[in-house]
Amino acid sequence: MLEEILTNLMPFLFLSSADRAELAREAETLTFSRGEWIIRQGTRGDGRLFIVLEGNVEVLDETDPSLPVSIETGRYFGERAALFQTPRSHSVRAMEDVRVAAIPGEVFLELLEKRPALAHSLGNILRERQGLFRAFDAFMAELLVGVSEDIINFRALMRHYVELRPALHPHVQDPDVIDFEALTYASNRLPEGITRAFMLYLTDNLDDRLEGSVARLPTRETRARRRAIYEMAPGKFMVMLRDGVSDLIDFVTCLCAFATETRKIRYRWLAPHRLDALAAYVDGQREDVDARAFLLEHGFNADEIDHFERLWPGRVVETFYEIALHHEDYNIQVTKQLQGYNAQHAEHWTGQIAQAVTSLLGHPCADLPPDLPVHIVSSNTHSVHNCLSPFLRHHREEIEAWGAKHHPELCAVDWVDGEDLLYALTRHWLSAHPERQNEREEEDCQGGMIRLASTALTGISVELIDLSKIERDGIDEGILGPDQELCQEGLLVNIDYAFGQQAEEILAILLQLFGANVRSVNILGKAGALVGERGDILVADAFVEQTQDLLEPLTRINGCDLDRLASRVPDRKVFLGPVLTVAGTLLQNNVLLRFYRHIWGCVGLEMEGTYYLRELLKATHLGIIPPDVDMRFVYYVSDVPLSPGETLAGALRPGEGIPPLYAITREVLAGVLAKK
Repeated sequence: MLEEILTNLMPFLFLSSADRAELAREAETLTFSRGEWIIRQGTRGDGRLFIVLEGNVEVLDETDPSLPVSIETGRYFGERAALFQTPRSHSVRAMEDVRVAAIPGEVFLELLEKRPALAHSLGNILRERQGLFRAFDAFMAELLVGVSEDIINFRALMRHYVELRPALHPHVQDPDVIDFEALTYASNRLPEGITRAFMLYLTDNLDDRLEGSVARLPTRETRARRRAIYEMAPGKFMVMLRDGVSDLIDFVTCLCAFATETRKIRYRWLAPHRLDALAAYVDGQREDVDARAFLLEHGFNADEIDHFERLWPGRVVETFYEIALHHEDYNIQVTKQLQGYNAQHAEHWTGQIAQAVTSLLGHPCADLPPDLPVHIVSSNTHSVHNCLSPFLRHHREEIEAWGAKHHPELCAVDWVDGEDLLYALTRHWLSAHPERQNEREEEDCQGGMIRLASTALTGISVELIDLSKIERDGIDEGILGPDQELCQEGLLVNIDYAFGQQAEEILAILLQLFGANVRSVNILGKAGALVGERGDILVADAFVEQTQDLLEPLTRINGCDLDRLASRVPDRKVFLGPVLTVAGTLLQNNVLLRFYRHIWGCVGLEMEGTYYLRELLKATHLGIIPPDVDMRFVYYVSDVPLSPGETLAGALRPGEGIPPLYAITREVLAGVLAKK
């Protein structure tokens, strides 16, 4: 009977008769009497999918049982628990004597992976008919309405954010638990003094009247996100946004996460005697007690205080006082160009590159010799620079001897590639010897490497490398094999990470600038993973754009040698597959991530891939670049958002992050530098 039902039941009707027979063999037939519970709301661990063979059942929310929904013979229920590994969202009970077929969740998931027609039919049902991403859509709609009206209703936006339940913010709906991972993540991406700010002016373009005045305004730094932020008046911040909407989404979601957690902190101080005590301490009336003892007096435990001291060293109580007065009252004005890009800044950035190329090679970009190859690399810039830096090779013994004395913990790591120790120590060595930075820049400049001093408010630094000046003994030993010759012609344009939608216009500029000379475009960076562990490697063969489920296949991945890449990190795994381009880091929740893992087969997620690839395909089709340009999209795994403890809130240890980062850098540079 089950096989007959499956023949006419969406999405199972797309299965072969053999698949349906296999499901029937794996299913267990269960009977329930009228009024008997089949599923109870909130239960975990039972990931079975149920198909009604005979009779009717009702689905209800036990917290509001007034509107039950009936499911008749030949229909199914319970698929979300299997697919998303979430507690049962509703209860189901028999309306009469019923028989159901119970299919184990692991059998259902395995079938989704093997049968894409089944997976995508189910995906359409969940997304289009059942409104699976309703919370995400509501958040985006509220934000875009605010952009169109130049003022964002922050409290309404926060309500939608909380309903999203972001994966990086698991305790967002728990008023009694301070989510330190989410609070730390958001704080590191918001400007210092955000607890004193009441007016936020977000813009992608300066008013002409402010152009000359900005240089005289005090800046407000962010620890983990490059942004230009100025304090125009006490409590009024101007935030310069990057092109597109990704930077806006990132800023406001971080603000939502921060405000959600600071509200929990504020509630701890609501009692009048506690507010009075807090004010007295800040005014210096409690000099007899230190900050830690004071906080222990007022309901915070030692573990919480440790977290706060790491987040706000030396001014925890003062920050609490600001939070208590603030009430998460942010007035957000936004001036954002939804169409196109900020031409003023982008054009200035482009002009800087064009002038630097002329200075370096003696030819304007439009007049480069036709046989001069240009390779574009998007990276964190320092890994490419380090791999090609003659200065590091010449001073290796000095740096490693210093490291053995001052950072023995790094020297004790069992590095797969010996060069990785050099890179792990270099940042610390230069911090301890800042006077050597100029020496390095001069020597590297003689080796054909120049860095543009200004990012023209794009947030994207640029390095130009004349490959004719690169010497084999001055580069990373692991880039080329013993039988490979070094190609000493061409230009390498190494740019910092673009941010989300900004990537589309940034790459368009570079492709138009270098046109027919472009030989490869290489995107290397970090990504979240839906498979594997932190430190693994992902190679994209397609991108899925989340907001509209648009698939962009990579028709050419010939630039990456997967076996060679795997050999560079033998203790890590390399995964090939589609990669999801998300709208924002804090807009991901567990349901969204599992949907794209099981329905689309995505191996990871990031924020720029679709935009880069779209420009590449457009430029190829229009004849701006040659049709055989090599494309490499390769990432190391910085976080696994579905695994607790492996999210972006926790930094990678050197032994986790450096080997895969430099493995993908070597692989990309091997494709660029190996003589064909």
